[in-house]
Amino acid sequence: MLRTTEREALRKEAAAWFARMMGPDAEPSRFAFEAWRRADPAHAAAYRSIEQSWRDAALLSFTDLGKNRSLDSVRVPFHGRPLWQKVAAYFFIVSVGLGLTLFAWCTPKSATQSQFANAIGSPRVMRLDDGTIVTLDTDTAITASLGGPERFIRILHGRIRFDVAHDPSHPFVVDAGAGEVVARGTLFDVDMTQRNLKVTLYRGAVDVRLHAKHGRTETTRHLAPGQRIVQSDRGDGLAIVAAPAGENHWVSGMLSFNAASLGEVATQANRYSTRHIEVDPAVANFKVTGTFSKGDNETIARALASTFNLDIQQQADANWKLGPTRSRRDNKHEIEKRQT
Repeated sequence: MLRTTEREALRKEAAAWFARMMGPDAEPSRFAFEAWRRADPAHAAAYRSIEQSWRDAALLSFTDLGKNRSLDSVRVPFHGRPLWQKVAAYFFIVSVGLGLTLFAWCTPKSATQSQFANAIGSPRVMRLDDGTIVTLDTDTAITASLGGPERFIRILHGRIRFDVAHDPSHPFVVDAGAGEVVARGTLFDVDMTQRNLKVTLYRGAVDVRLHAKHGRTETTRHLAPGQRIVQSDRGDGLAIVAAPAGENHWVSGMLSFNAASLGEVATQANRYSTRHIEVDPAVANFKVTGTFSKGDNETIARALASTFNLDIQQQADANWKLGPTRSRRDNKHEIEKRQT
């Protein structure tokens, strides 16, 4: 049984949701609203109560009292009026009071929006006002609005890990451009560093959906721990795969690869340093398995050159270029000549 203060808080929360679902933001908020309403039977009951109060207040406009807004020129004292008028007046006053209270509850509180960013370099760990721990990867920016019926995060660019503080009455919603993630108490990554959106879950449960676009319906998928959702190349579907081993290490300042191409290793390493590694297309598909420290691209480039017996050159712009050695180039040229 809810205490009086808890019932009052829940009623105000339901009224705020009612106002939002009656307004222009209804469709964008429907996914989070349904998650809130299903989270607890008390939420659904409170929302139905607000709906009924709204209908009751609206019915007043169809009564004689609601239609006759002007008084007769001959005013009859209230104590001398018929009983039905006294009852109608009483209910009118109660309805107006209820309407004003409902309006106050339904007026959304201004949610303060804060922006957080991390420049090129090591990941940055921080705590939001609701207790959620977020880890911003290199070159990552987000905005956070936590004062409304839902906790709303928008990722502007980059990759971020969320360790969400448990609060069933305020869904945690992450807008990731092409899609949206809804969670409560859980641990997951959202990656927007490449063309396709990726969401990886480590603890708890989340729902991921792609926004409706070009006439197609929304796609919604449920993710379990140890799984990753990847947006299709066409952008209109979500595929669930096993989370790659070692990729959760990015928050520790290390880069881990398992049979990744040399070109992909360079791309990931370059995100953490202003001195980039350039890879000759002739060796870009060499497979790399190993772990490297982020931000030290010179050490990474030399390690890769040593492993694959590659030529390494420092460019005028201080970048490092990896390519085949002269002997390997000569050998390849000789093989091509024999084949022709």
